[in-house]
Amino acid sequence: MTRGAEVRDLLVIHPIESAWLHCRAGWEEEEAVKRLNASLVTMRDTLLSAHIDFDYGEEEVLGRHGRVRMGKTGPEFLVNKARYTAVLVPQMETIRNSTLALLRAFRKAGGLVVFAGKPPELVDAVASDEAALCAAACAMAPANGPGLAAAVKPAQRISIADKEGKEAAAVLYLLREDADAQYLFICNTSLSQGQMDPDVYEEVMTRDRKERYPGLVVKGFAGCQGHPLELDPDTGAVYAADAEPARGEWKIFTNLPMLGSRLFIAPKKPGKTAYQPREQVRIIRTQPLPESYQVQLSECNCLVLDRPAYTIGKKSFPAPEEILRIDKKVRDALGIRHRGGAMKQPWAQEKPARPRSVPIVLDYEFEAHALPGGDLFLAIERPEKFAIQINGTTLDTDAECGWWVDLSLRKIPIDPGCVRLGKNCITLRLDYEETFSGLEIVYLLGNFSAQISGTALSLGAPVSALNIGDWTAQGLAFYSGSVSYCAKVSRNFGPDERVVAAIPDYRGVAVRVIVNGKPAGLVAWEPHSVDITDFLDAEINDVRIEVVGHRRNSHGPHHHKEKWPKWTGPSEYQATDEDWFEGYNLVPCGLMQAPELRICGKE
Repeated sequence: MTRGAEVRDLLVIHPIESAWLHCRAGWEEEEAVKRLNASLVTMRDTLLSAHIDFDYGEEEVLGRHGRVRMGKTGPEFLVNKARYTAVLVPQMETIRNSTLALLRAFRKAGGLVVFAGKPPELVDAVASDEAALCAAACAMAPANGPGLAAAVKPAQRISIADKEGKEAAAVLYLLREDADAQYLFICNTSLSQGQMDPDVYEEVMTRDRKERYPGLVVKGFAGCQGHPLELDPDTGAVYAADAEPARGEWKIFTNLPMLGSRLFIAPKKPGKTAYQPREQVRIIRTQPLPESYQVQLSECNCLVLDRPAYTIGKKSFPAPEEILRIDKKVRDALGIRHRGGAMKQPWAQEKPARPRSVPIVLDYEFEAHALPGGDLFLAIERPEKFAIQINGTTLDTDAECGWWVDLSLRKIPIDPGCVRLGKNCITLRLDYEETFSGLEIVYLLGNFSAQISGTALSLGAPVSALNIGDWTAQGLAFYSGSVSYCAKVSRNFGPDERVVAAIPDYRGVAVRVIVNGKPAGLVAWEPHSVDITDFLDAEINDVRIEVVGHRRNSHGPHHHKEKWPKWTGPSEYQATDEDWFEGYNLVPCGLMQAPELRICGKE
């Protein structure tokens, strides 16, 4: 949302310079730093929960660009082009003398200055009572909580209240304004009261956020005389908002589903709106869709090959091991550093005249319970560096034919006749030089099913049908494309009825609903439904529910004990013993509950 300028009336002095006072070895663990950080986060959450938006002001910037002037409606604290009607001084240890001078000038002009908690005891990092004297002439408030929100309430532009009249704490907003209108975006973070933790490093994961607001009253838009409108970014539709005037402002009646959002426009000029309100409907009856489906895959299936038996130099290791652990052992043999988040990238490394090297052999085994049909490929990084065989047949690495997922993963064609029933072995040979980028997963790509049992891999007949439930257990263990579930739907609804396809539960990036070859809509958040009425133009209609996949199960991390780590970086791919998962820790994908058709009528 970029139209107009952001509207915030409150400036909060940022206590970053108080944190610099403690900047020394081990400073992150100092109790004073932890208290300062927790105080800042709690203050932030107090203001945002009360829908008092603000900007942070950095004191060095204020010293160069801050000034006070009398505006059209009262005193204004300016920071270059930004204007504020109130300033908040949070818990801080030191404050600049130049900042105090600005605060005194603003207070003298009649502006609102609030000191939260105990005033700073240092000025320019030197002990002084000047901050306390300034605070005594200004408003004082608790460091956080309702008392703080009440002290800066004059800076509140927007109220978003629940059915009980309390500010909906989990809802955030952005207000912008230009010469024609005010623009308001509100979103539900879905955090419950107990999940609002002051530790910024322990954010609650999205899947664990459940808060909903079936009834909300949004109040604001002072000076806007036109009837507010609601925009639906999903469809581009515009509706007259359910709104009424309220003493120079507007009240808008709305709701927010879990992780939902709304977008409103309030025109400044009066006039009758040409847009109609949202049509209110009720469910008349439901029609469940099947539990089993014929399916179509958007791309070939894959088998992850990351646990070969191996040879380094003249020493063989018959027990298969994870490829990144093997890479570390090869680097140990060469006497070079392991790869990691702090490594210099291969393209930036200096090239030695005579790089050290060691020959290695990697043997990947898998079982074939059925022979794959159609094209078959091996996807591998830097194929020109390897000699590759499958069951003794040499592959031509010069015959690479494009890439898969990433430009670095080149596709090498394999004659399907090279695969045999039972045990199969793909062998890679490489002179591993110290300048080599490193060993990575290789992938077998083709028209087959892929199963895992512990660490054992097998492929079978292609997947053509799926039941409701996790597709990783139905032959698509590592599959990372999209899957279309195909159904036939009869046209059995009345002229005044609407048909909505509801997707109660799925695992994937999103769900696309396609009717008779035409995209009907996308499901990515509540209410997880798409109106397909206008696309049902035949007696029997082809409905495809496409679960959009992701690369988590193909690209990992596969061997970390946390199925959903809060952070994914190099460390999660090189898990330590305490975090190690011996098998393949996959995430569920697919339709988890049968979709249904909801026949709806007007209320």
